[in-house]
Amino acid sequence: ADCRGYAYEHRLVAAESAGRVLNTHEQVHHVDEDRGNNSSDNLEVLSLPEHKVRHRRVGLDRQL
Repeated sequence: ADCRGYAYEHRLVAAESAGRVLNTHEQVHHVDEDRGNNSSDNLEVLSLPEHKVRHRRVGLDRQL
């Protein structure tokens, strides 16, 4: 949960899929870029640097 006590669905689904609690430094990436699609096969647990790289790649792919 965040500082207000909210637990975000995508983090709960990713944690359940990973079989562990996510640490606060882990990011959950939506593979198809649709933040409403929280199915486990659409979510990846990444570090912050990995997540930034993923989004840079997506931006570059869109420019091509």
